[in-house]
Amino acid sequence: MAFAGAGIGQAPDRWRNAARHQQMMKYFHVVVLVLASLVSCALPTPALAPVDVPTAEGEGEGEGEGEGEGEGEGEGQGEGEGEGEGEGEGEGPTTFARDVVCLPWSVPADLYDQSVVPLEVNPNDPAARKIVLVAGAASADHPEGQHEFFSVVALLAQVLCQTPGVTPVIVRDGWPSRDDVFDAAAAIVFYTDGGDAHPLGNADRAAVIQRHIDRGAGFVNLHYAIEYPQGTQAQALTWLGGVYEPGFSVNPMWTAHVDDVSGHEVRRGVPAFVIDDEWYFNMRFVIGGVTAIVQATPDDGLRRGVDAAAHPGRSEVMAWAFERPAGGRSFAFSGGHWYGNWLDSPETPYAPAQRRVVAQGILWTAGVTIPDGGVAVDVDPAEAGRYISRRP
Repeated sequence: MAFAGAGIGQAPDRWRNAARHQQMMKYFHVVVLVLASLVSCALPTPALAPVDVPTAEGEGEGEGEGEGEGEGEGEGQGEGEGEGEGEGEGEGPTTFARDVVCLPWSVPADLYDQSVVPLEVNPNDPAARKIVLVAGAASADHPEGQHEFFSVVALLAQVLCQTPGVTPVIVRDGWPSRDDVFDAAAAIVFYTDGGDAHPLGNADRAAVIQRHIDRGAGFVNLHYAIEYPQGTQAQALTWLGGVYEPGFSVNPMWTAHVDDVSGHEVRRGVPAFVIDDEWYFNMRFVIGGVTAIVQATPDDGLRRGVDAAAHPGRSEVMAWAFERPAGGRSFAFSGGHWYGNWLDSPETPYAPAQRRVVAQGILWTAGVTIPDGGVAVDVDPAEAGRYISRRP
């Protein structure tokens, strides 16, 4: 959906003003991690490098490193109890190396260089909450600074890594190289073009997602991805609880004054905020199970279309949580048109609120309990404005 009009986040020059000194700090962190790994190889103790995911309880056959009599092999039961001798008595708790996606990435000089972003890397810890983030291909009918799917997905991955026990898996161009990338995902997120260009307009791909919906995986759509082709809309309604329906819903550019009116877990730590964006509203919703997360009241002049115009003064839902009747959770966020709204700057003081409500929506669908003050959503200034997509 291409729309003219001024909006926060259009000027790419602002992204290039990131604090470069942060780059040196990232190199320092990498050195620390390497030294910590060397120490861990020399001592019979867990790695000294920080491990964000919780330790997993040992199960099955525990092979230790016992010396002297016995080979240190024990049959670990329950929480890693076994009959090994030496240092290999049972298996005990296992620590996993920090996932590469959650390690500092090298910061390329070229803002369009996406080669450093780890793609389709499964978690080291099989017990981690795996969240698959699908970035759409570059949106051909939107200029730079709009619909920056890949760059925002990279940013969201770095944000989600700040929650212990969570490992994001990044996918590019609308679909993974293998369907099994979605296996065991606690949540699947699509930030892509919609309408006839929606990746799930393909029946085979929709069938893959249906299988994961049926097993209870979380499901999230951001911005344009909440508009489905006509042939898929009815199915998508059962997945998401609401969709953008052309001719019924509307998508003007406007400044939303969002109040803190939701008591839902996803809004924890998210204050009232004001953001100018292409906020969709007057969605087609299912009956029951939908909870408003972001609401604001547009000017009545923005209520284009017969149905939208029939509700003057109504507070409109622009993001929602959905408890699926057959099990599983879904979340949708209709903002996200302007790239700049995700980045911290004097012009975007509410960027942390947007990042937090989206990150918490994703985590909630993955079954993560949101703390009272909300989750951490920090962004390294050296990373801001990078991994931009070149347009055709």
